[in-house]
Amino acid sequence: MGKTRNLFALTVGRYTNSAAQQRIQFLMAKDVWQDAATEIRYA
Repeated sequence: MGKTRNLFALTVGRYTNSAAQQRIQFLMAKDVWQDAATEIRYA
């Protein structure tokens, strides 16, 4: 069996972006995660 991956992993620029940029990226990623969770729930 292969290595398990996080299917919801999204880059937020932890080492390259400022904290403000990271917050914005995280909020955008959170929307993606919420949409994916909703689709899985109602699939």
